[in-house]
Amino acid sequence: MSTESEQERGGGCAKGRNARWVTPVTGVLIGVVYLVVFLARHEVKMAVFGLVAVVGYVTFLALFSGRWEAAALLRGDVTDERRRTIDQQAAALTLRVLSVVLVGGFIVSAARGTGETTWAAMCAVLGAVYIGSTIVLTRRG
Repeated sequence: MSTESEQERGGGCAKGRNARWVTPVTGVLIGVVYLVVFLARHEVKMAVFGLVAVVGYVTFLALFSGRWEAAALLRGDVTDERRRTIDQQAAALTLRVLSVVLVGGFIVSAARGTGETTWAAMCAVLGAVYIGSTIVLTRRG
């Protein structure tokens, strides 16, 4: 039996009801920004492709999150302990894979002699966020 209150689970409160639309609305906004950026660069095909891809993704999540648990999790529906655990494990695995990809990208770029500053900056952000969040989370309790 869960020790969470109805409010902590997101049920029965305005925040919980509205939270299910955060991912779709954010996705559409990102798609529109993508569209504007690529239209400004006169790359119509990329603009349309990006918008269609993002809107398609969030539409898929909205349609299938009630029937498929993975879609619900990708939509941000972490309503119980099991889903929170899956979300945390997926985030941890993503962090580890992304760390290897970023460091590998830096090494390849450094060997080629181009673009290594961008990779180094991304590695620095990843490392700083990981170290900072570890410190903050261990101090919170």
